Amino acid sequence: MSEMIERVAIAIHNYRPKHKTLHWSNCVDSYKSELRLQAKSAIEAMREPTQNMVDRGETAFFDSGTFEVEDGWKRMIDDALKE
Repeated sequence: MSEMIERVAIAIHNYRPKHKTLHWSNCVDSYKSELRLQAKSAIEAMREPTQNMVDRGETAFFDSGTFEVEDGWKRMIDDALKE
């Protein structure tokens, strides 16, 4: 399992109010597997960036003069998280 899928699965778990007191390490494997599938599905949905995300990534390139992948990625995700 990839580190990112695991991170997203844990984030989904921690978001659920009734599970805030239940640590991830204490969850049953079937529950973890379900959340990992949900996490994978969410990450797959982000495979194709929106035009705004692409624009933000390009802005990161032009702002710095050299493309910093991490900065571009963060800006793109920030755009995806805007409400």
